[in-house]
Amino acid sequence: MRDVVTLSVMVKGGDWAYGCQLVDEAFALLPGLAPPPRLFTPMALTDTGAKLSKSLIRDGKVPPPPGTRDWMLDITAWPGDTDSFVDAMVWLVGRMLADPKHFYRSYTTAELDRILTARPQSSTGVRAREMNLYRRYFDLVAAGRKTIEVPCSTPTCAISRPVITSGSSAVVTTPSPGSNG
Repeated sequence: MRDVVTLSVMVKGGDWAYGCQLVDEAFALLPGLAPPPRLFTPMALTDTGAKLSKSLIRDGKVPPPPGTRDWMLDITAWPGDTDSFVDAMVWLVGRMLADPKHFYRSYTTAELDRILTARPQSSTGVRAREMNLYRRYFDLVAAGRKTIEVPCSTPTCAISRPVITSGSSAVVTTPSPGSNG
């Protein structure tokens, strides 16, 4: 049974555009199900124009092409922290979405590195973190009929609980491992 609240979207590399014809035929055989909307992303290519195959490189079947940074094959090798990686990816996606022509081409690893190296540096300051709430609770909180309870294990936390009102935000910090706070 398909979830009627959540919009399912298929996101695939441009090399999947022709394969989706097979998926469409399979969906046509299922009663009442239409194929999900699709978004085809630009492909990452090697210097020769071949598709970058991380699995073949990791398995040692082909060498990494020139211009391939370690983080392109393993995101844990990104030369910064997780926040800077997320910033870079959000910036890259925003740049590509700003002009649809980016989705009708592919990029070599060297070009992706050049684009990301040339991106403007920005300071984001304090980051907001999402708090997952069931929709029924979100509506009650937004209407001011329910508060968000933040459990805490220290007396100072219990004394200084914030009141969350419409338009305000609260920053909840947790003690670092090994601290007594």
